[in-house]
Amino acid sequence: MNEQFDTAKQAPTAIALGVFVFCLAFLSPLVGLDGQSMIWVSESLITRHSFALPSDSPYAPLIGTIGRGGQLYSNHYPLLSIVALPFVGTGLALGHFLHLPPHYVAGIFALVLSCVLTAGSVYLTALLALRLGASPRGAVLSSLAFAFGTIAWVY
Repeated sequence: MNEQFDTAKQAPTAIALGVFVFCLAFLSPLVGLDGQSMIWVSESLITRHSFALPSDSPYAPLIGTIGRGGQLYSNHYPLLSIVALPFVGTGLALGHFLHLPPHYVAGIFALVLSCVLTAGSVYLTALLALRLGASPRGAVLSSLAFAFGTIAWVY
């Protein structure tokens, strides 16, 4: 049973990689206010070791609220900001190394997180379908239905 299950995992892996590449190819450079908030909070955690946003942020009035100590804090959830730390940190370091604006390079790297999460969700959808008794073909179809039949890849 395990050998058959391991062989059946090859197709979901290929589908997840395909969705990842597709997502990267059609990645939108436009980020909403919650995405901007995620990037700013991640940058603040890396550079200032604080959840407080820099007050000179161009989106400060839109994404933040004055909180404890008169500092500005994001109105949005912090979980993606924490998950994005490795991506934003890599972008900041690369921006400094290449003498490019670090915030913009960090933003590009943070956008990749969406593709990683979508591809991972597609993979897990296929594995779940296999565990629930679907055929390998059915698992692939369920993961494709999730990937392209919902708005998952947009987020």
